[in-house]
Amino acid sequence: MPTKEKDKKILQNKITGVFIWDFKKGDNIIYNFEILKALFEAKKNYKNDGLLYNKPITIIIISIIECILDDFVNRVKGRSQDSLPNITRDVIDDFKYKKKGQSLEVKKLEKFTHYIDIVKKHNIFGENDNFYKSLSLLRDVRNKVHIQDSKENESKFFTERNLKLSEKALERIIKYMVEMYPRWGKNENALDIPYPWM
Repeated sequence: MPTKEKDKKILQNKITGVFIWDFKKGDNIIYNFEILKALFEAKKNYKNDGLLYNKPITIIIISIIECILDDFVNRVKGRSQDSLPNITRDVIDDFKYKKKGQSLEVKKLEKFTHYIDIVKKHNIFGENDNFYKSLSLLRDVRNKVHIQDSKENESKFFTERNLKLSEKALERIIKYMVEMYPRWGKNENALDIPYPWM
């Protein structure tokens, strides 16, 4: 069953309309929500082992998380006039620069690991250390997409537990992005986000 038009409008409003800096990334997130909706529906109706769907669903959810973090990091680093609520000048500078001797050089933040490290350092999504540990675990799970590198059985990683963990992580990130880091001074909440697993 495709995403309802009403739900699509809510997603566009909350994601592209509130916190995403790069609109194409916002469009891609909404597209991937539609894919997730179809996969969850197929998982629910699959007669054999619904666990078979855990891998593609989990990988897509974690990829959305990475996309949001990438967008946020680039938004902070590229900020010129757009306001950044709840972020101090020192945090902005730490996203942008690192000290090298007596001078500053531009910080390279371009990998999922970098994004997790910087948001953890500044408690961007709250002070719950377990949340940041779960992001690192999910990064490792996502990397199991490279089946040639896996020395272990993939089913060990694409479990119901890790699927639920990825869902909860995405919900938390979107909640913070909508409510704490909106663009254009918007005042929104994330209560009505139509997640594909609900």
